[in-house]
Amino acid sequence: MDTFAALTEINNMKKFLLAVAIFLYSVSSFAQNGESRSYLGVKAGMNLSNLKYNPDISGFEPSTKTGYAAGLFVNIGVSKLFSIQPEILYSQMGSDFSQTLTSPGFDGTTSIDYLSIPVLFKLTPGKRFGIFVGPQFDFMVGGKQHAENQPSIYLDDKINGFDLAGTAGLEFWLTRNIGIYGRYIQGF
Repeated sequence: MDTFAALTEINNMKKFLLAVAIFLYSVSSFAQNGESRSYLGVKAGMNLSNLKYNPDISGFEPSTKTGYAAGLFVNIGVSKLFSIQPEILYSQMGSDFSQTLTSPGFDGTTSIDYLSIPVLFKLTPGKRFGIFVGPQFDFMVGGKQHAENQPSIYLDDKINGFDLAGTAGLEFWLTRNIGIYGRYIQGF
């Protein structure tokens, strides 16, 4: 392992530990005041993501990439209708792309892995239904771009390692312990 790769691994571990510390602090701070509506949970799901390039790159067409997300959350009941839900998630995001500027063109994938910490403010107007909104803090833990017949490019030092985003969504509980949710995340 070269020196650059070792330093990158150390920086990624620092980001991970900082994210875990923020999550645990927020859980302990809010849990002391929570009501019996508080609970812990596990989350797993699928991401559909697409990168936007600013400025646009002529001949470079990004498209939706499928990834996954998994993690933990704690829902802290503040009142009968309102709760705060910090989460810690590992998320795969990025874009597939086609490059048509050169001849022949080629296809590829940009993959960016994040440790995401959304802090959701949730309204529960019904027993099984919830609406949420809140900020999300994303810490990049790795990134790679790969194209046909091209060497892979590691993105750790080429893009910003932190992203602030806003998220909003809905959830529906099928049973007491199993729910489905959908959310939209917009990076700033």
